[in-house]
Amino acid sequence: MVEVAPTRTRAASPHRWLPPVLAYLAGHVVLWLAAHRYGYDWFDPLSKARWDTGHYISVGRDGYLLRACDGFTAVDDNPLSWCGNTGWFPLYGFTMRPLVALGMGWVEAGVLVSEVSLLGALVLLWHLLGARATLRTGLLLALAAVFPGSVYFHAVFPMALSVVLALATFALLARERWLLAGLAGLATAMTYPMAVAIAPAALVYILVTRRRDSRTWLAHAALVCGLSTLGTLLVFTLMGLRTGRFDAYPRIQDKYGAATHNPVVSYVQIAFGKQGIPQGADTSSGLVRALHATVAGELHLTFLLLVAAVPVAYFLGALFLPKLVI
Repeated sequence: MVEVAPTRTRAASPHRWLPPVLAYLAGHVVLWLAAHRYGYDWFDPLSKARWDTGHYISVGRDGYLLRACDGFTAVDDNPLSWCGNTGWFPLYGFTMRPLVALGMGWVEAGVLVSEVSLLGALVLLWHLLGARATLRTGLLLALAAVFPGSVYFHAVFPMALSVVLALATFALLARERWLLAGLAGLATAMTYPMAVAIAPAALVYILVTRRRDSRTWLAHAALVCGLSTLGTLLVFTLMGLRTGRFDAYPRIQDKYGAATHNPVVSYVQIAFGKQGIPQGADTSSGLVRALHATVAGELHLTFLLLVAAVPVAYFLGALFLPKLVI
């Protein structure tokens, strides 16, 4: 009798998971080298806590708050008179709570959520691309790992969580798991303001991929897009119920001068000018100049990678273009 050697299952084959893991580790190496060069400890969680981190932690720890700033009487026509954390979406802060309950610090919990989300996002992206090692899929994976501002995928910010949930939405759509896709879209919409685009992006996907003889696509689109839109409505409802004001979000957004921007103009200004350098920053500082040069270089590299990868990634454009606008 001839013994047949056991064969590896498709799921266990290294090419199914090794490329995204390598891309994840390579991203860490690049950012560790950059941090080391300028005197930062990449493995210190506090190195990944910046600017809005405190607001996301505040939402998770205290819930939503809106009040008059110290020394002000809060009035509608004076945005500077309002203080609070209602300018930030809640799901990222909420995901930290169980980890904190287990004894982790808030910053450490935020880093863990971001790292797990990023690794999951790279794995999902790889499988959405067919888990086949080609030049174009490799370029796309590299693009995802070193996207401009990719440090925020590792930081105490909701970017990685937003991306992994959006990719999960599309992975479930591809499998025609409509209810689960809608729930994933709902969660996506609760992570970050730009993530509200998940509902129209899902609609475009369903329209493009629907079978011509299908009579149920409209019901599927209504379910997925309805649940995704519900996620956004839940965010504003939660803010209103907690603060007593259903305009709590624009109050804080106005305070910080939030506005829409032309992505092409922003690219030119960041790549060739000084947009993106914090107001009041010392532009003679080596660190500031290096950060700006790094962002500009990443933008140029990303556009080259994107052009090379577009033939494979056209259906993911609805997902990644909103991230490019940020």
